[in-house]
Amino acid sequence: MKTTFLGHGLDSGNKNNVGKQLAISFESKDYKKFNGFVAFASISGVKMLQKYIDKAKLNYDQIRFYIGVDNRGTSKEALESLLNQNIETYIYRDKRDFVTYHPKLFLFEGEKFTRVIIGSSNLTSQGIKTNLEASIQLDFRTKTDKQGKKLIEEIKGYYSKLLDLSSSKIHLLTEDLLQNLVKENLLFHQFGGDGEIKESINNDGENVEDEKEDIIITDFNIETGFNKLKLLQLEIIQ
Repeated sequence: MKTTFLGHGLDSGNKNNVGKQLAISFESKDYKKFNGFVAFASISGVKMLQKYIDKAKLNYDQIRFYIGVDNRGTSKEALESLLNQNIETYIYRDKRDFVTYHPKLFLFEGEKFTRVIIGSSNLTSQGIKTNLEASIQLDFRTKTDKQGKKLIEEIKGYYSKLLDLSSSKIHLLTEDLLQNLVKENLLFHQFGGDGEIKESINNDGENVEDEKEDIIITDFNIETGFNKLKLLQLEIIQ
């Protein structure tokens, strides 16, 4: 198993970056199935990965997101984009008090190789590129790495009711569901103009009653400043 620390935002060089590793993984032909569990999503994060997901659609058998709407941390525009791109997306809602859906977990599975990225990054431009974040990337051979197989079994066991779609807390994202989420005031709104994206400085769903300033997210290359690594170049310990 190969373990890589992905920490970005603190060092201006950004030698590692969750966004870029997601992009590389979606581009790779080593994987056939993707499951992403994130608490919050913004249009900037979705759009940043769009061209890579488009490539993955040509090779992957499954691309699926499970996204939360707690604390108004996910935007209407992000969900609209996923819906328009025909990306299978499920909205997780747990109506218990003081319980927040808060995972940041990305699973890429293939016949020979598996990749797990887990840490603090949501599906936002800040989360996958610019925030001070910390994640771990685990790469291993799907069939022969005992630790890797055990890890995947534990993850899939824990999220079994989401993965098999039997949980009453998940709902397939449709236009009707999106409009209901808007009516219930569970999403925040973003406004774009001249190719720019407007969102609050803090879009991770905390302190939602506080006044927030807005920032403009400019379009930038998710791969800037990195040496592209291929999974097959990694030394994987069986």
